[in-house]
Amino acid sequence: MDLDILWLNRQEELIQDAMEDAFRNDNYKVTNYHKIDRSHEKGIDLECKKPDEKIVVQIKIKPDEKIVVQIKIKPDNDDIRQLGLLSKTKADKRVFAYVKEPTVAFQKEQSKIKNVEYWNKEKLHDFLLNYKSTIYYRLLFLATPVVHDIIDILEIIDSCYAAEPVELKNIHETSKWLIFKDRAVKLHSSMELVYEWYKADLLSKDRIDDSEINYYMKNIFMLFEKISELSSRDLVDTVKEVKEKYPQLLSEFIVVVSKASNWIGMHFGVKENQRERIEKWIIPIKNRENTFYNIANFYLSKLKDTTEAIEDGVDWVFEASKYEDIAHK
Repeated sequence: MDLDILWLNRQEELIQDAMEDAFRNDNYKVTNYHKIDRSHEKGIDLECKKPDEKIVVQIKIKPDEKIVVQIKIKPDNDDIRQLGLLSKTKADKRVFAYVKEPTVAFQKEQSKIKNVEYWNKEKLHDFLLNYKSTIYYRLLFLATPVVHDIIDILEIIDSCYAAEPVELKNIHETSKWLIFKDRAVKLHSSMELVYEWYKADLLSKDRIDDSEINYYMKNIFMLFEKISELSSRDLVDTVKEVKEKYPQLLSEFIVVVSKASNWIGMHFGVKENQRERIEKWIIPIKNRENTFYNIANFYLSKLKDTTEAIEDGVDWVFEASKYEDIAHK
């Protein structure tokens, strides 16, 4: 897993939410100051408390364990003050988490401050996996090559929204569209195979025992890499070629799929945060009450449905034209 891709263009709030999720799974009570007080300037984003396990007649022997956390994408010179504030906060543990290497000036300062733990993207990855943040599991799926390819495909199609939609009208367009169909079929069949292969196992697992989920995730993501190499990258290239030569056909694609139930929620033509909207359409946000096996199965199902929808859209463009017979030969 390329952790740089996973955190590419993500906001600090998402790291905060994922860490909050993980701490709660470890039975901490978490205060997320960015949610309740955005003007908070005490050097911490999360305050995590857990009651001491040694309790005599409901009377605590010592105060709650307290962990305080500061989170940055890439700590720079302006964050040195917050590091100082964090180091002076009363707590059992102080954590400064980040996903990009700090500036040289910040690194010099952190080398002086020894009472703070520094969590880079690898340490953060281990923590979020060990304590099973559902938010992080979603990011792991979104960072896989095949999902990245599918998002690219949908973004390319969406970028042709403003073009004048035109039906297939000659054999040159039809030949290119047939390549589009062949590669869409290949991708859809691959994702359907992965879904069907793992569905029974994932849904049969004990909801309390999550010990095998990382094993399944590792194997699924290995298959995703192979599918990207053998299928989805080719489809990205094909859609790019269609956009370059026949953007009106991708606009026609949008017209024919926009009213279909399996495309509702895609929201073609939205200018702001379109990639985020596409991500939510492909890999919806699931709440933390679901088992991780169910979540993995749900995401596989959504990816199967998404690739089927792409294949359907290609067919519907054929059906709307006089070249329908060619498409089914």
